[in-house]
Amino acid sequence: MSSLFGNGNGGSGIQFSSGPLDFQPSERERAFRDWLLRDVLGTHAYQDFSSWLKDKLVIDGLEVPISQVTGFSGFTFQTAEVGDSEATTSTSYTDLTTPGPQLTGLPDGSYAIFYGCTVSAAAGELAFSSISINGAAASANDEILATLHAASYFFTPTRLVTKTLTGGGGNSIRMKYRTNGGVSVTFQRRWLSVVKYANL
Repeated sequence: MSSLFGNGNGGSGIQFSSGPLDFQPSERERAFRDWLLRDVLGTHAYQDFSSWLKDKLVIDGLEVPISQVTGFSGFTFQTAEVGDSEATTSTSYTDLTTPGPQLTGLPDGSYAIFYGCTVSAAAGELAFSSISINGAAASANDEILATLHAASYFFTPTRLVTKTLTGGGGNSIRMKYRTNGGVSVTFQRRWLSVVKYANL
């Protein structure tokens, strides 16, 4: 037998068996063990460690690479393009023969939305493009206006807006187009890009 406390010759102290299988702690030893785990390590040391950890996180911060956050894909740049050259005479917002561009399946959150296209028409005509969110009508508040100063010239207007999407994780954004006086306007090299910058 070896002694943790005492002289090892039958004096007072906690006695431990040298054999790995025949150790049977006494009631006094069990009480000491329980006190050590519960009242010393389980309370004071834990509280000290918790306080130290909180202070360290506040001072040093906690850097976790976004690639290590399981399932995270929100704050990534997404883009869509339609290169086709197509025209419309509609005076209300509509799809062209090839709809879009469009982005779908966007998680809820706040987004910066960038969009633009190249337009051409007769001199003095107006060309409009805007965005439809989750199937709603495209808004004049978000439209791009291009004034065609000369026939057969191409203009490439662009715009940035910020929107909060709340469609339950399946949000969509789609570009729409119209003219002013029913005269044919051609749109091409259409593009739409978004980046999520905040969760709800």
